[in-house]
Amino acid sequence: RTAMYRGEIAWADGRRDEAFKIWDEMIRQFPEDRAALVCMGDYMARAGRYEEAKKHYRKSMDVQTEFPRYQDGLTSIAHICEIQGDYDGAIAANEEELVLLREEWNITSGEEIDAHRREIARLKERRDTKR
Repeated sequence: RTAMYRGEIAWADGRRDEAFKIWDEMIRQFPEDRAALVCMGDYMARAGRYEEAKKHYRKSMDVQTEFPRYQDGLTSIAHICEIQGDYDGAIAANEEELVLLREEWNITSGEEIDAHRREIARLKERRDTKR
């Protein structure tokens, strides 16, 4: 967390290049740390570097070896895909979250599931309206 905060201080001080150097070093030191990868994805998204952000979020999902996994990386991928106008990508990320919730958390009903289904329907409508 020290590197994360040092980078955030540099970012807030306007030293963006230095912030990314600090965060890059954080990832070099902790390449399999889910939290570090999610943070790096957040920093990339903040800078508008969406493709890099999605890679870090995806890796944050891939490095989790204990189940059930946290799904924040998938949620972030869905948001970025929508920002990019990639509604199919956003839908796929939401559908992957539904599978994760069912298979790893044993959540098959309730607001968590309903919210994802509403989100998928909304994204499909946006996608179809765009065409």
